[in-house]
Amino acid sequence: MRPSSIRLTYARRSDRQRGMVLIITLIMLFVMTMIMISAMRSNVSEERMAGNARDWNTAFQSAEAALRDAERDILSDRISGATGFETGCSSVGLCRPSINGTPIWNTLLASDLGWISGATSSTKTVAYGSKTDVAALEAVAAQPRYVIEVLSVPQAGSLKKGLGSGSVDYLYRVTAVGFGANITSRVMLQGVYRKN
Repeated sequence: MRPSSIRLTYARRSDRQRGMVLIITLIMLFVMTMIMISAMRSNVSEERMAGNARDWNTAFQSAEAALRDAERDILSDRISGATGFETGCSSVGLCRPSINGTPIWNTLLASDLGWISGATSSTKTVAYGSKTDVAALEAVAAQPRYVIEVLSVPQAGSLKKGLGSGSVDYLYRVTAVGFGANITSRVMLQGVYRKN
């Protein structure tokens, strides 16, 4: 009789454990699903970061191109000394800082937001290639823009020699804004040039 009692005990244990396999399988499936969702989120996040980095790089290159375009503009015959530069800013992007020394690019940020939002109606800035006839940039949301500020600096030794305030060198501060493939991706760069 003993063998039959063992069989009954075994059969009873089997009945009790049937639901545990299902619960363990569901828990494992849930854990695997969470791992997969986490991996997908990480992948999407990495793609966004790569896209943003590419867009910023495009905007940076666009702003650099605008600086080079402004340098060509400065080296051309169009700009000579401080001729054509107006206090505030002229309609061709040639600016003379006000007496209080506030940089024009800073003033334009507050008063003429069109030049940093990509609007083509900004009259106090120069669009890329409009004065130098270079080809328009591709793969950007808007062409870069720049302003040129004239800064007068006394020539070295002119005060010592008693030459007065008439002997000055001119430096040109260029502020350029470049755009990426998305209009909200923008980079502002500045450079200072001296015309020899």
